[in-house]
Amino acid sequence: MGGYVGPVWRGVITSPTPAVFVCIAGWLLLLLPLIIGVVHVFTKALLAANGGGPWRLQSPRLVAAAAEIRPMKLPHVFRFWLSGRFRHEAYELCGSEIVRGRGASPEDRLQVADVTGWQVHPEMVFDVVEITLADGRRVVWLDKYDDLTSILRRVAPSREQAVA
Repeated sequence: MGGYVGPVWRGVITSPTPAVFVCIAGWLLLLLPLIIGVVHVFTKALLAANGGGPWRLQSPRLVAAAAEIRPMKLPHVFRFWLSGRFRHEAYELCGSEIVRGRGASPEDRLQVADVTGWQVHPEMVFDVVEITLADGRRVVWLDKYDDLTSILRRVAPSREQAVA
């Protein structure tokens, strides 16, 4: 019988490839501002606990200050932007369009002028929003964070229909 005739590759599947190192380096670069911020807050608290002078890890004031360090508080605008980027099924108003998620497909965008009516069907954890468009289509979207409902109440309050 014949032997194996096919591609021969010297690398072992479990050996790390350059792509793994590039991926790790990319994540480190993404997390670098956060790491720098945490180190800055930590060292600032350590210096403040020791009167701004040189510090030693044996200082009781230093240990007490390290125990009281709270997580770094991000500015409200940045926290709002960051939470919006990581939320799934989030909605936002872009000009005269309501955009679902990233808005990559035409089904994820609605013109506010095309909305003839809408109603909210509350569920246990989220709301089901049924939107009637000018061409007679009905679009059903899930509103997990109440952002779609707040957008519709802001731009089309008179078109809200009572749930039967």
